[in-house]
Amino acid sequence: MIKKPSRSTLNIWGSELRLRVRKPQDKGNAQRQIGVIQKHFYSRKKNDKFISLFSLNQDFKAYIHELNHAVMKDHGVSHYERFQQGKHLLLPLPRDSFCVPEYRTAKVHSDCHIPFKRNFYSIPHE
Repeated sequence: MIKKPSRSTLNIWGSELRLRVRKPQDKGNAQRQIGVIQKHFYSRKKNDKFISLFSLNQDFKAYIHELNHAVMKDHGVSHYERFQQGKHLLLPLPRDSFCVPEYRTAKVHSDCHIPFKRNFYSIPHE
């Protein structure tokens, strides 16, 4: 089930979210990549000394570039090539920024008003 704010964000962006209910098969792939990066990058750079954050970031960018262009065993192509194949499916971001709506349950008072953030708002009688 997609919560209301997420659903409204997807509607604004004209997106469609396809989820495999009760089978979070895709989440593991993304989280595993974090472990791969930590294991490989840190093991390569554990003896290096960096004098600035800029030099560390430069080495990390080079590592990420190498990782993204390496051929994956399962697919026979790199992450970069797979991204390029599906790039035409991406839509541009909307020009207007998205305001995340707040949804709350409120009790209607006898005078047909509801409280929200220390203000009262009138609602229809029925």
